[in-house]
Amino acid sequence: MDFFIILFLILFSIGVISILLANREHLRRFLSELEIIGVVFLLILVIHIQQMIINESPVEWSLNSSENLSYNYVFTIPNACEIEVYNITRMANTIKIYINYSECNNTDVETYVSIFLPQNYKNYVKELVLNKKSNN
Repeated sequence: MDFFIILFLILFSIGVISILLANREHLRRFLSELEIIGVVFLLILVIHIQQMIINESPVEWSLNSSENLSYNYVFTIPNACEIEVYNITRMANTIKIYINYSECNNTDVETYVSIFLPQNYKNYVKELVLNKKSNN
């Protein structure tokens, strides 16, 4: 992330210096090139931030740990659905995750769940118990 900030500051500084020193024709050419570079930079930055958000996880799991895995974790996907992880149980080498969810706009609930659970959950989770909430 620091790399992108430094890159932005360097490009911005070059742009300001060029604007101050350039004649009008050179300025027009430079601004069009700077605009293209800026759009590409912003696209890279957005992709980088999205990847950081997806890779974050609330906990890391290990079957050898003695931590209690039962917890409530509710998250809402805008314009999609609400998912509540209401219980996680560990027995021997099996973890079961119990999930309540609302209507998820024709998208697989497990896809949404996998985004918010630890990256290593598939190594340990043997069953996702999905309970659809009623619309009452």
